[in-house]
Amino acid sequence: MMSPEKLKVVYLHPHFTAEGGAGRMVLESGRRLASRGHDVHCVCIRADDAIIGNVRGIITFHEIGGFNDQNCRKVYLGVDLERFTPAPQERQKHPIAVVCKLIRFKNVDRIIEAVAQLSGERCDLHCEIVGTGDALPILKDLSIRLQVESRVTFHGRVGDAGAVALLQRASVFCLASEEEPFGLVLIEAMACGTPVVAMNSGGTKEIIAGHNCGLLVESSSASALADALRQVFTDPAKSQRMSVAAIVRAWQFNWERTVNELEEHLLRLASDPL
Repeated sequence: MMSPEKLKVVYLHPHFTAEGGAGRMVLESGRRLASRGHDVHCVCIRADDAIIGNVRGIITFHEIGGFNDQNCRKVYLGVDLERFTPAPQERQKHPIAVVCKLIRFKNVDRIIEAVAQLSGERCDLHCEIVGTGDALPILKDLSIRLQVESRVTFHGRVGDAGAVALLQRASVFCLASEEEPFGLVLIEAMACGTPVVAMNSGGTKEIIAGHNCGLLVESSSASALADALRQVFTDPAKSQRMSVAAIVRAWQFNWERTVNELEEHLLRLASDPL
């Protein structure tokens, strides 16, 4: 702190290479603090101008170089595989599960538009959405305008048990954000034996590609999502294979493995500092 009137504020944020809630919080609050005369800095690995826009002239960015595969170690988050498990009961026929923060970045509107495109093909199609956020009233209005309000249920905030129950009964889980850094909820859905539809980019690609546990979509357009969802619904044998593969893939993200790898990397770093 520089004085009671002027603050020196330092944010630590890994990267600004995709839109996300934490990054937006840093940029917006930092911009507003700087406009009030405070000295605002952000320490990060990378800050793309396409994401941070004109705030580079307001916030001082300290971009750290020298990060590569040799001196960076990647350890995945773990999933509670005792809680996220396949349900013993039979799944419902065609529910689509969506669990996320309801903000523009998540592209939930595209999923609702995909439901509208498929509604004429499947009388039992339904989409269940869990989450809250600024986009909720917009999404509700969209479902009404597209005349699919009876096919889309907004559950709002539910407890852990409610989220698990939805993932267990769904035929498919859909995540339409184009640059998801990781996508833990994808793995939670997979651990429940639910095939997934997600973007062929970012962390979702890393989780799904090559494991036959879901479908990767090149575009978050409603038509592309509808095509992928249609494949899940119209090919039960393929859907069953993806369900089994999803469980196998999810088990690779168990907490024991995560902690073992983290401990290994930390011990190596302690014995041989970079």
